[in-house]
Amino acid sequence: MLSKNRDFIRPKEVDLVALIESNAADYMFQYKSVAIQHGLKYLELPRDINLSDPGMDDIYKSVSLEVTGNEPGRKMKVTGEYINYSMTVIDSAPRKNEAIDFLCFVLSEDGLRIFRENGQKPIIPFSTEQPDQLPSKTQAIPNANSVK
Repeated sequence: MLSKNRDFIRPKEVDLVALIESNAADYMFQYKSVAIQHGLKYLELPRDINLSDPGMDDIYKSVSLEVTGNEPGRKMKVTGEYINYSMTVIDSAPRKNEAIDFLCFVLSEDGLRIFRENGQKPIIPFSTEQPDQLPSKTQAIPNANSVK
């Protein structure tokens, strides 16, 4: 790994897809969802190292490495942790009602189906550390009101 060919390093991991599709590279490390969305074959890493299981976060956090920092010659320590996506509606959003409608759609069965079809595994029940901040419209959505 330390002596790897740097010709295929890209600023964004999704940029590697074009290299695979054009046969310029044979393989890449990528999110499973990106492989699914682009119809690529993939090998899934075991869950104890793939950062996908919130129940294994203590194991993920037990590993760290130093990577290039923001300034030349600087390093920064990166610690493993569970990877997830979050969503919010900003209080001062110019179209707040539409944003809440979109949030409700994402949390609906149709929205969750789209996520699943694209390689994203929703965490159900959903959780929040601030249930009092949830828009009232979300109260009618099954599984959307669990407290972490």
